[in-house]
Amino acid sequence: MAQAKRRGSVRTILLLLVLLFVLPTPLLSCSSSEGDEPPSPEPAVESVEQGKLSLLVSADDEAAADGPLSVDVTDTPDDGEKINATITVSPGEPLDLNYGPGSYTFVIAGRTVGETVYAEAESTVEFDGTHDQTVSLDVQVDDEATKALADQRAAEEAARAQAEAEAQARAQAEAEAQARAQAEAEAERQRAEAAAPSQTNERTVYITRTGEKYHESWCSSLRKSKIPISLSEAEAQGYEPCKNCH
Repeated sequence: MAQAKRRGSVRTILLLLVLLFVLPTPLLSCSSSEGDEPPSPEPAVESVEQGKLSLLVSADDEAAADGPLSVDVTDTPDDGEKINATITVSPGEPLDLNYGPGSYTFVIAGRTVGETVYAEAESTVEFDGTHDQTVSLDVQVDDEATKALADQRAAEEAARAQAEAEAQARAQAEAEAQARAQAEAEAERQRAEAAAPSQTNERTVYITRTGEKYHESWCSSLRKSKIPISLSEAEAQGYEPCKNCH
């Protein structure tokens, strides 16, 4: 009888152990902590995608599009750091800028390339940083300024050509005047040389009423008469020089 009771107690203990491991865990939790609510799941954190700011420069002329261009950037971004910089951009190639949200002004200064004048290009953008934005700058030919430049250079060229022509005319006139002066001086020299013998012949000599000779003023043959006459006239009239005074 006692053995039968012991066997029944063992079966009871085994049954309790089986029930302990077989029963669902939530039932055990509920039985152990009545009134407690299960913890709520934590909310998922949404990732915020940040946009980027890009700059694209285009040009309607091959000369303007040939080579990089300088772009001045000004204004204050939202973080308070003042921006005043110059960046280099190749036309037709977008450039990503490491700028945060803010207001930005982009300027390409006007310039002259050869005979062409390009107008200033400017663009202002409000960048909030939430999505991608592209700033576009279009470099265009300033037709009015280009025409004014062409007119100015044409006027300068005309003035230069006129100044050269006037300088050449003055040089030619001076050369001709110098040549005339030289010719006149040569003619005067030749006249002087031609006139020298005749001036020698024009010196005064003296003749007598009856003689056939011409004399110098101091000749002793002039005691009876002394008639002045030019040498050329004396020679023309057939008078010969006196042997005493010549």
